[in-house]
This record gives sequence, C-alpha cells and structure tokens, in this order.
Amino acid sequence: MKTSESIEITKRFFQAADHLIKEKEFEGIRDFCRKFEINPGYYYNMKNNPETYSVKIDHLSRIVKTYNVSATWLLIGKGEMMEKE
Repeated sequence: MKTSESIEITKRFFQAADHLIKEKEFEGIRDFCRKFEINPGYYYNMKNNPETYSVKIDHLSRIVKTYNVSATWLLIGKGEMMEKE
C-alpha cells in the first residue's frame, strides 16, 4: 500500500513534468517519456493513478539533477518548484 507521502511525491513529479513541457524543455509528453525511458502508457497510468503507480527513484533523481527541479519541493513540498540557476 502506498503512503500519502509517496502519492504526493508522484503528483509533484507530474506537476514538474507538466511545467517543463510547458516551458519547452521537452517537445511534448512523448519526448519527455523518451528522455526518461518511460513507456507512454505507463506515464499516463502513473499520472492518472498515483495511488497505484509510483515514480521510480531514478526519475526523481534525473528531474532534480538535469532539470533543476528542487529536491526539497519534490520530496516534501516546501519551497519553490524550480531551483535558481
């Protein structure tokens, strides 16, 4: 059974993904999935059912390291989504 914390982390991951797609870091969801090596069907399952599906730690790490998403925001929901460069 997933904890409420893991559900919230999954939701924040997709908030960040949506933000990065909107800001043109990716050409769209398929490009995001390709770069994160996520099957598009699984992407939609995770996004639409965070109570059931979890984001992999590798994906959390990559979005923080490569795209300047705040680890603090992603993991505990405090502060701004994006780190200042």
